[in-house]
Amino acid sequence: SQGRLEGAGDLLWRRGDLGLTLDGGARNIDLAPGVAGETDTYARRGNGLATVIWDARADTRLTTSLMGVLERQRYRVGQLYRFADNLQWAGRVAGERTSSLGRMTASMYGTAFQHLSRASTLDAPVSGSGDRDRQALWQGEFLWNAMARGVAIDAGTQLRHEQITADRVLDRRRDVSSVEPFVQATITSGAFSVVPGVRSTFSSQWGTFVAPRLAAMWRPRPEFALRASAGRGFRAPDFKELYLDFVNSAAGYAVEGNPDLRPERSTALSLGAELTGRRWWGRAGAWATDYRDFIETSEPDARGTYTYRNLTRGVMRGLELEGGLERGAWEVDVGADFLHSRDRTSGTALLGRAREVVRGSVSGPIAGSMRGTTSVVYTGRTPINRDLATNALLERGGWARVDARLTQPLPSGLTWSLGVTNLLDREMGTSWPGFTGRQFVTSLAWRGGPVSR
Repeated sequence: SQGRLEGAGDLLWRRGDLGLTLDGGARNIDLAPGVAGETDTYARRGNGLATVIWDARADTRLTTSLMGVLERQRYRVGQLYRFADNLQWAGRVAGERTSSLGRMTASMYGTAFQHLSRASTLDAPVSGSGDRDRQALWQGEFLWNAMARGVAIDAGTQLRHEQITADRVLDRRRDVSSVEPFVQATITSGAFSVVPGVRSTFSSQWGTFVAPRLAAMWRPRPEFALRASAGRGFRAPDFKELYLDFVNSAAGYAVEGNPDLRPERSTALSLGAELTGRRWWGRAGAWATDYRDFIETSEPDARGTYTYRNLTRGVMRGLELEGGLERGAWEVDVGADFLHSRDRTSGTALLGRAREVVRGSVSGPIAGSMRGTTSVVYTGRTPINRDLATNALLERGGWARVDARLTQPLPSGLTWSLGVTNLLDREMGTSWPGFTGRQFVTSLAWRGGPVSR
């Protein structure tokens, strides 16, 4: 239904010290993200990836990869057709060497993203028209891993340069560069392990920030462990939050960047315990994070325009529970996350974060070699807007989703599967945009083995 069609494949080849991986896929659906209409609408995507690995020597490996993604969308707003074309490429070159001094890895990564937005009264865009955005990221890394007198040392540095050029960016172009060195040590004595570390950020726009961290683990028995950690954090606003202006006429809203945003700073604490049996396991964790200058999406103004702002102080507290059980060929997994958040200035919850998420799944044989899986996810009530005058919150209601899947192995390396997403056909309306009710997915996959000559 909805013109949904998808295909994908991969090929792995190895000869001597040289290995090659090719991966590609294409998909189509007669819907566009964030757009309710289905008339003359489509979203198409094609992607490819090639990776070459050369084991030049027993202690030296070289890797290079190249990825490309092409996306095209069309939807209708009144009498106008709107078109969105996205082109992304990414490349990486890396070398790894192991010696008596440890393992050293150096890599260079680059990616570019181009977005072209056009409109026309015809069902095809006019060549040479439209607004273009170009984003680029260049990143270099050097890593060193070694053992010194029983202490594991991990150190390195990351160099990063990011750039955006667009008509809807103030002064059309923005650049930011940063250098982030880090080091940590893992010190083990009997059942105890302690991991001190520190990461520094030197940014051309945000200056210097130092983020220390200390983690510890006690494992008195192989099946039981206690963990604890404390550290500081830093997150700079990205280009979208700072500068980019975006208008979605079909959905009736706009987003404006805020160039006056400040970086987020945080202090985090966590405690956890895990216990593992022969056919079962369980894990529990509690964490707390205090934020300064927390970046939040504001409620829309009278024109339907969203923007971003800093909250002076924010706090989040959480509890995470997970467990699993194996009984013969059957598997059961359950989990729950509980969250308490507060903007200390207004006394209300932070936006966009559900108070609880509960999930569970059961998997096992149905008939013969066919296996079935049923999963349930409940997402609790979520604050989505705040009235600055009254501090009243607008909340999105909680909802449960049930998914099911059948998988059947076939001869000659084939596998067939049938899945149902949102089995109960829940539709949540405008508070859950893009949620389109029940969906069926079927696939046929083939995996071939090596061919001898």
